[in-house]
Amino acid sequence: MFAFAVLHASSAQATQVTDDRGVTVTLPSTPHRIVSILPSLTESVCELGHCARLV
Repeated sequence: MFAFAVLHASSAQATQVTDDRGVTVTLPSTPHRIVSILPSLTESVCELGHCARLV
């Protein structure tokens, strides 16, 4: 879910994302790289057209 929210944050302003534990993280700008440690999440990121951003 976190990656989905980040991928859809297209503005240059700060973005806040809350994870499943209720922890809120503020990202100062849109991330340029994506780290995926779960193969099914990697496939989803690629299906959303962001394979080139995977590290």
